Amino acid sequence: MRILPMLFALVLLPNPATAQSYYHLQPDGSGSTDIIWCTFSGNACENGAVIPFESSVTPRVHNTLVAHSPAGTAVHWDGPATILVNCDLFGNAGGDYTGTLAGALGVDDNIQADPQFCSPIPDDHESWTLQEDSPCTALNSGAGMRIGAYGRACGTVAPRATSWGALKNRHR
Repeated sequence: MRILPMLFALVLLPNPATAQSYYHLQPDGSGSTDIIWCTFSGNACENGAVIPFESSVTPRVHNTLVAHSPAGTAVHWDGPATILVNCDLFGNAGGDYTGTLAGALGVDDNIQADPQFCSPIPDDHESWTLQEDSPCTALNSGAGMRIGAYGRACGTVAPRATSWGALKNRHR
């Protein structure tokens, strides 16, 4: 029996990468890689995707959130089938639903919407939990299941006043 990679209910915090990707999931030979109920937020990949898959892999990405990546696309796979189910790809600088996944938006409850995190500050303990009106909560998602690693943890959060310089410093 061969054990294949799986990520389940994880938050993968901002990480920079200049190569193809910071995360590279590929089992030996042909097989399956599953990413379920994960949150990727602020991960940069200048020359690739936040989540890339080799063509020899049959990936399944369910109930996963990929948002606010300052460089690179959200997910890359060259295979023919739709691999995304109940996912939110939003605000990724290189694109959200791109390449062979371009037709996945609006199919199998996949959305492209602001996840509405409780806190926009990356080091805040509520950074990746969701506001009550988030489209990623179980109550608001089309599939009736949470999208991402964490569920609702706060009410609607009002925007915070800040300077342009403070915003730039958060993303360096």
